[in-house]
Amino acid sequence: RNCESYLAQTTADGEQNDSKLYTEELWAYFRKVWREQGGKDPAKEYDSDDRRRSIAPPDFVPPFKAGQTKDGKGRGIFATRDIKKGELTYGGSKHYIFFTSGHDYRKFLDVFDDETACDIMKFTWPQDQVGPNGEAVIWGPMDDNALQNDGGAERANTGCPPGKNCGIFDEYALRDIKRGEEILCDYEQFFSLDFL
Repeated sequence: RNCESYLAQTTADGEQNDSKLYTEELWAYFRKVWREQGGKDPAKEYDSDDRRRSIAPPDFVPPFKAGQTKDGKGRGIFATRDIKKGELTYGGSKHYIFFTSGHDYRKFLDVFDDETACDIMKFTWPQDQVGPNGEAVIWGPMDDNALQNDGGAERANTGCPPGKNCGIFDEYALRDIKRGEEILCDYEQFFSLDFL
C-alpha cells in the first residue's frame, strides 16, 4: 500500500486532510467484505461470565454521529442528545472486525483502493487479550465510533468509570455530555485494557 502519499496530503492551512466521513451503508459494506472472507467475532466465544463481554443490548444505538471538529482538524463523533454521567455510550462487538493473522488483514485491505485501505488502517490496531483464549488479534470498529478522538485522561468524557467492570467493547459517559459536544475517550485506557 502507498499510504505515505495519502498521509502526506494536507489541507490549505497545513493540517492533515482527515475529513472523509462514511455512510452507514459504507461501514456495513466494510463489515460485509470481512464476513464474506470468513471473518468471525471472537467475542461470541467468550464464556457467559467473561469480564470482557459486553452488557449492551443487541439493539443498542449509540447516542452520537460523526462530523467535523470545530477546530477544523478533522473528524470526530458528537452527541446527538444530552447524555447523563454513567450512561452507556457505546457497546457490543457487532460492528467490529477481527483478524487473527496479518495475512487475513492484508487480504481484507486488498479489496479497497489505497485511500480507503490507508484510512481503515487508522481505525484498526493489534491488541492482546481479545481472542477467546486471550490471544492477540487485529481489530477495530467499522462504524462512526472509529472516528472517536483521543482526549487523554484529562479531557476524556467517555470510557470505563473507575471501579466499574466494563466489557472491552463498552464505553460510558464519565460526566454529563451535552448534545453536540464531541465525545472523546482516553486511547491509553483502551489500548492497555487496564480496566479488566
